[in-house]
Amino acid sequence: MTSPSKSDSVIKDRNPFWMRSASFATLHRILCLVAEHSHGLRPIDVNRLVIDHRILHGRRPHLPPSLTTLYHYRTILLRLQVFRRRGPRLCVNIADPIVASLVQEPLPETSNRSLTVRVKELFSDLVLRNRDCASLFFDAFVPHSSFPYTASHFRRSATPVVYSLHASGQSVRVSLKNTHNDYVKTLTATRERKGPPPLVQAVPYGIRYWARNELDLIDEYWRVPDRRVAMFPLSTPSNAHSDNVRLRQTANHILSLRDKTDWTLFSVYDLLTQSCELLRQPISILFQAIDLLIRHWKQYIILIPIPKTLATTAAHNTHQEQILLRNYYRPSNSRGPYISHLRIHSAIPPYRVAQPNHVCSAMSDRPT
Repeated sequence: MTSPSKSDSVIKDRNPFWMRSASFATLHRILCLVAEHSHGLRPIDVNRLVIDHRILHGRRPHLPPSLTTLYHYRTILLRLQVFRRRGPRLCVNIADPIVASLVQEPLPETSNRSLTVRVKELFSDLVLRNRDCASLFFDAFVPHSSFPYTASHFRRSATPVVYSLHASGQSVRVSLKNTHNDYVKTLTATRERKGPPPLVQAVPYGIRYWARNELDLIDEYWRVPDRRVAMFPLSTPSNAHSDNVRLRQTANHILSLRDKTDWTLFSVYDLLTQSCELLRQPISILFQAIDLLIRHWKQYIILIPIPKTLATTAAHNTHQEQILLRNYYRPSNSRGPYISHLRIHSAIPPYRVAQPNHVCSAMSDRPT
C-alpha cells in the first residue's frame, strides 16, 4: 500500500474508510488558500502552504503537522469533491456551487475553530452527498430517504440511532441501529497492526466526530436501557443568536414539566430525552438552560450529585467514561460534582422569550 508520506497522486477509490477526525475550520482555510492559485498546486506545495501559514501544527504547537496528517486533510477535500485533480496538481472545484459558496464565505481567525452556521450547512451538504459517508453512517438516520439528501432534509427527517463498538481479539464490529424502524447497519474489520483499524478511525472517530463536533448534525448520550450510545439529529446548528433564544425556550420547557407539588424532582437523564432528543436540541443547550435557572433562582433549585466512580461504573476505558459522563449535568466553568437529579420549586416563573437585547429576564419579580 502506498505510504501517505509519499505523493497521494493515486487514491484507492474502492477504499471507503478515508475519513479521519479533522477540523472543518482548517479545511475551510486550506480550501481558500488553494483557491488563490487558479492553476492548482502540487500536493507538496499544498503542504508547504499549510505549514507556512501555520494552519495546522503537530502534537505540540511549535511543531509542523506530520505528513500523514497533511495527507488526510488533502484526502478529505478530494473525496468531498472540494478539490479535483488536474494532472499532478490539486485544483479547487470552483464549478461546484457549494464549493464556490464556501470560497466566498469569510474565514475565522487562525486560532478560532468555530464555523458560521452558513459554512456548517455548506460542509454538511458536501458530506451528506458523499456516497461513502452516507452508506457508512448517515443512511442509518434516514433509511427511507433517497440518496443524495441535503442538510436541511437530514435535520428534518432523520430519526435517532443507537451505536455500539465491540472488539474481540483481532475483530472489531461497529453497529448502527435506527430506533424508529428495523434498519441495522453492521460493519466489521480485522486489526492489521497496533491501533484502531481504518473502519474505527473512519466511522466512530471520523464521520461521527464530524457530525457531532464540527457540523452540529447530531448529538449523543449514553442510552441506559440498551447500554449503547444514542445519537439523535439536531434541528439547527449552533448559533449565538438562536442559542440565546433556545436557552430561554429550554428553561421554560423544563419549568413546564413541573408537577403540582412545591418541589419537583427531575432526573437529568430524563431531561436529555425530553428536552434534547425529542426536541432535537444539543445537550449543551439543556445544561446552559440549567445554568441560567441556577444563576437567577439558586435558592429554589437543589442539586443532587452522584459520585464520578458510580456514574462511570460501566466504562471500560477513558473514551467510554467521557460518553457516560454526558448523562450528567455539571455547572459551567466548574470542577464540582456531577449532578444526576435536581429539585425545582414551583415559585420560579417562566422566562420571556422575545427579548430584543438578548438579555434573559423573568416575567415577574422574584418571589420573596
